[in-house]
Amino acid sequence: MSIEDTLEEIERKKSIIRFGDGEFSLIAENDILFQTASTDLSNKLKECLEELDNANVLLCLPETLTDLSKFEKRVQKNWIINFSDNYMYYRQYCSKEYTYGNAFVSRPYMAYRDKTKAGKNFEHLISLFEDKNIYIIEGALSRTGVGNNLFEKAKSISRIICPSQNAYEHIEEIKQVSLEKVPKDTMVLLALGPTSKPLGLWLVNNGYWVVDIGHIDSEYEWYLKRAKTKIDIPFKHTAENSDAKIENCFDQSYLDSIIATIE
Repeated sequence: MSIEDTLEEIERKKSIIRFGDGEFSLIAENDILFQTASTDLSNKLKECLEELDNANVLLCLPETLTDLSKFEKRVQKNWIINFSDNYMYYRQYCSKEYTYGNAFVSRPYMAYRDKTKAGKNFEHLISLFEDKNIYIIEGALSRTGVGNNLFEKAKSISRIICPSQNAYEHIEEIKQVSLEKVPKDTMVLLALGPTSKPLGLWLVNNGYWVVDIGHIDSEYEWYLKRAKTKIDIPFKHTAENSDAKIENCFDQSYLDSIIATIE
């Protein structure tokens, strides 16, 4: 499925859960940046990939699995390595009969050789937030939408702040706080790495509309700056980069949007 088709599915209020190279590394029980592997997490990720008959959720895979030619050489190299390392899991848990959404729906810029379509994709995505009451469940340093116009047309923004590393260890508390704080007639955005997958499926099965938005903020910031490399974004987490030098954020609208913090 294309990025455009995936956005149209979200527009029809379909929830999406996105899988990438990191999730398949964790399925193989290999650690990744910001998340330690475990058998429990591996099993939960496998369970998510088996939800092929769940009419409320669209599972998404990267189109790098079917066409590498669209992508930058460094991206091609990384995916060849990941696919080779985890081939048995891709083969076992990805179905040829299922029509997957495009996991790059939230990353339409940096990885692609042709970056001219990114603007249209971002415009479509941003339009989905218009007049919505949005609840963002994100890592402590993600700060999604802070300092840019991703959510300028949203009706309201509320945030549940979670640990930026090994968030999966706190998933039960995150579930409980979500039930207590998030109304079901809202749009829930997840930016919590691999934890977003089992958390997202659980929320969907409990009646929520969920969009696993991932690193949309970094992608959008890079697009706005017309960046050629993954430059650091001030005051917030940047996709695939270290969090070591991130400064505190004193943006008042961001601080006011926080309704719960899980440490």
